[in-house]
Order: sequence, then structure tokens, then C-alpha cells
Amino acid sequence: MSHPFTSGLSDDAGATSSKKRISRWVWIGGGCLSVMVLVIAVAIAVPVIFFSRWFAEGERQLEEEVAILASISEPSTPQELEAYYRLPAGVVDTTHLWMQAADSFDTDEFRRDAKPLPVVGLSEVPLAVPGQPWDELAGIRNLLDKYGAAMEQLHEASRQEGGARYEMHFEDGFAADSDIVQKLRVAGRMLKLEASFSLLLTPAHDALFGATGSAVANRDGAIVILAIERYRARTGQLPDVLSELVPEFIASIPIDPFDGQPLRYRVDPDRYVVYSIGEDRQDNGGDAGPNGRLDTVLFVVTTPDGGNHESSPLE
Repeated sequence: MSHPFTSGLSDDAGATSSKKRISRWVWIGGGCLSVMVLVIAVAIAVPVIFFSRWFAEGERQLEEEVAILASISEPSTPQELEAYYRLPAGVVDTTHLWMQAADSFDTDEFRRDAKPLPVVGLSEVPLAVPGQPWDELAGIRNLLDKYGAAMEQLHEASRQEGGARYEMHFEDGFAADSDIVQKLRVAGRMLKLEASFSLLLTPAHDALFGATGSAVANRDGAIVILAIERYRARTGQLPDVLSELVPEFIASIPIDPFDGQPLRYRVDPDRYVVYSIGEDRQDNGGDAGPNGRLDTVLFVVTTPDGGNHESSPLE
């Protein structure tokens, strides 16, 4: 039989040992829980910090772009676009003429009539040049005659030398209705088809057409040069192709009046060239030839050492 005093000591020792074990497991469990909480906190914090920095950098870049637009007086908000898009005071409004003509081409009947023809339809037959036979000539004549009233509206809009503004909802952004763009594109193709048809029937006017086409190409070439230089000022380098300018630096690449394709562009080690294919309607890579009868070279911009440059049109 054990002494009561020693028995009490043994019980106390057992209880103390149990408390230590419980305390140790509580400490281990608490430590594991703390580690888990820390891991979860880091897993949440890292992407939050990354996104916050990315968002802040995006805001900074956006503010820089807006400042650049403001410095060149270009709009950057839907409200500014609305104000910018208004027709200037004193300019004749020809919107109704363009819209009426465009609506005439936006019908199932027109699409059926135009389907077998080039430019406005599905035919891939190239446009003919004076002196060459063109099997589609009769069909084109019939189409132009049938839609003569609409073509006259386009001519009248051009004669008035006014401007046009179409209903746009800039606040919709990329979701804005662009149907009018397609309608006007068809109207432009009809004008191109008419010009080709007229040229074939009136070869005596070839010289006049060439002079007019060259004047238009020179004007549009200057617009392209300005866009290229704005691109170079922004990026420090030349674009590889003109399509890199769209839409930030130019709305669209101007059309070569001699073939209906975008103006051409060539980059050399010490210069770049913007050119039209000219009256022979052959792309010679920007080579005007010894008599200037090949491509119509609009502008040559020298870029010595990729730095300062001088721009001048070629005569």
C-alpha cells in the first residue's frame, strides 16, 4: 500500500506530463495554422500587388497617350469626338446626297445586278486598260445606266465641295454601328467602276486623267508621310508596312488613283519612299525610270543614320 503523500506526487507528475503533451500539440497545431494562414495570405497578396502595379502602369501609359492627343488637338473622349466630328461652320452639308446614293446600293436588287461584275461584285477579273478588250463592258454600262440617278447624286455631292457627317454613337466604342461604312464603301466602288468605264470609252482624256491622278496621289502621299513621321516620333523607328499606321496615326491608307489599291511604301537603308504605280498601272517597286514614266514616286524621305531627315517631293 503506497503512502498517500507519494501517491499524490505521482498523480501531479502525470497531470503535468499530460498538460505538456497537450500544450506541445496545441503549439504545433497553432504553428501549422499560422503557416497555412501565411501561405494563403501570400497567395492572395502576390497577384493583388501584381495587378495593382499593372493597373497603375496602364493608367500612366493612358495618361501619356491622352496628353499626346491633347498636344496635337485630337479628341480622346466620346464628348470630344462628338464636337470634333461636327461639320465646320460655312461648309456645305452634302450628307443627304451621299446617304441617298448609298441607300440605292444597299438593296438585294443591286447586289444581284452587281454580283457578276468586278469591283462591285464577285468577279475577280482585273480592270482593263485603254486599248484592251473587256468582256464585262456591256454589263458595267447597264449597271451604271440603271443606277444613274444615284451616281448623279454622288457627282453632285462632289461638285458642291462640301462635307458630310453621319450619325455616329461614339460612346458605344467598338460596338458602334458601322453599317454606314459598308454602304459608303460600295458607293466608292461604284465611282471606281465608273471611272474605269469612262477611261476605256474616252482614251483622249487619258492625259487629263493621268494629271489628275498624279495630283491626287501627291496630296495623299503627303498625308501618308505625316502619319509615318508621327509614328517615327512616337516609336523611334519606321513602320515595316503602312498598315501599322492604322488607325492610330491615319484612319486608312489612301488609295492609289491608278489602280484602286493602297499607296505603296518601300524602306531602304538610308531613306523611305512613298509612291503610286503611275499611268502604266504596273508596280515597279518605286522606280520612276529614266523618263519618269514608270512608277510615280511621290516622296523620298532620307534618314541618315536613322536620325534627322529632310522630306521633298520628286518632280
